[in-house]
Amino acid sequence: MTPISDFIVSGAAGTLKRLRRGPMAGLWRGLLSGYDRRATELELVAERAMLLECPSDDLDNHLRNTGDERACGETDAAVRAYLANRWTAYKLAGTREGLLLQLARFGITRVTIVRELDLRHAAIGGAFGGNTGYYFLVLDPPSPFSAGNAPAYDDGSTWDGGGVWGGLPTGFLDCLRRSIRRWEPSGESCRYIVAGQDNTFAWDPVNFTASGSFEVYPICKAWEWLGGLHPYYSFDYTTP
Repeated sequence: MTPISDFIVSGAAGTLKRLRRGPMAGLWRGLLSGYDRRATELELVAERAMLLECPSDDLDNHLRNTGDERACGETDAAVRAYLANRWTAYKLAGTREGLLLQLARFGITRVTIVRELDLRHAAIGGAFGGNTGYYFLVLDPPSPFSAGNAPAYDDGSTWDGGGVWGGLPTGFLDCLRRSIRRWEPSGESCRYIVAGQDNTFAWDPVNFTASGSFEVYPICKAWEWLGGLHPYYSFDYTTP
């Protein structure tokens, strides 16, 4: 943006020549420098309000204004893309599609939702003690939980812009738990995640069993973690 003082002193505004000569030019610049600063500040304010133009430091503020937060490990570019379509996320809130959308923000895209109803339809009686709203997630590798998923130090990968080196980002599980609890369908409860670790992992969608290398991570509800986790179908649908 051309400073107002340059605009005046250059004569672009038709200022009288005698008011633009010698010391008068300096006088104009001094008088108008305050306007220049204010104009620059106003331009910055307008820029910070724009999702695609704001500085990266303002992205988390835009998320908070939307009642949201950054997914752990989510890059600045991914946050901008999410914010550009944030109302779609709210329209899908409380649906399976909405939950999958939020999981994708964590880099979880190869996921299967297994509900108590699915187990019952497969003639598996007593799953989750008959709690109809219970379900769990199966993650096929690669995912953030996979062995060796993160870039190693000095391998040419970048770490800035929200990315990280080495394993799960700090606080990843807690951030993921909050997101699942917030966006999952009303009246339902994700009990745990079965995360495949490598290509030996296999999920049997007929018998609902996992084989190969995998880890189980409890999710549950926030109140169940008060004073420490009180397991209740937190690792297996057959064991309270």
